[in-house]
Amino acid sequence: MMRFSFKSSAVEDNIAKLPKTQRERAEKALECLLRDDSGSHYGHFWQLHHKTLGQRERAIRRGDIWRGTPAKRLPSNFIETVGIECALWPHLYWCVDMTETYVRSQDARRLQRRRREQQEDGEEDLDAGDRQSSRQSAKASFLAKAHSALIGYNSEPLLLHFVYDLWLFTTIGGAKNSAGTGGVREALAAKPYSPELWRTYHTALVDLQRQIAWPSLFIAMAPYEWSFPYHQWLQDELTKSL
Repeated sequence: MMRFSFKSSAVEDNIAKLPKTQRERAEKALECLLRDDSGSHYGHFWQLHHKTLGQRERAIRRGDIWRGTPAKRLPSNFIETVGIECALWPHLYWCVDMTETYVRSQDARRLQRRRREQQEDGEEDLDAGDRQSSRQSAKASFLAKAHSALIGYNSEPLLLHFVYDLWLFTTIGGAKNSAGTGGVREALAAKPYSPELWRTYHTALVDLQRQIAWPSLFIAMAPYEWSFPYHQWLQDELTKSL
């Protein structure tokens, strides 16, 4: 599971270490991201980062930690913080509405559970909210971006890792909530990453072999396929992203 931690230095200090040309561009980008009307949640994580740096500096002065001590990792559920993609990949998620965590938070089932926690006796309000909201899928949202003309979504390995871990965290959390008094292992038995599923498949194959016979071996060779050159804009994006 992907875990996060804040850097031990501020983003302004890191920008100051860049070459002049890159430093000027980075300063303009930071100024744009910190604007109130930018639509991005970058400013929220920027404030949280500076707050963490202040706490770290006070801990160093008290002698609780050394200055070279690595930053503490944040809790596992920090991956579901709405808008975290704006801080990790601001060039791909320049608006919080585009983030997978925001799409995930707008799911009708999640909103219904959130309202139920806030008000236990609001049955009418819950029904009214369900008619207005719909089911949202962060995985479908990311696939739409990955199939778009912007190659950055499918050429960033850490982003793919993040989306998969977010889906895995959501799936396990949903199974835990739906299991109730039952076990999470039984609720996840049908998932492709569950050991129980592959044990079932293995048992079924062994039983099939005992009833019929040993399987036949087929060797298939793919025919030669002509390859076509990439378009100019595609070559440009691949050069910049790789």
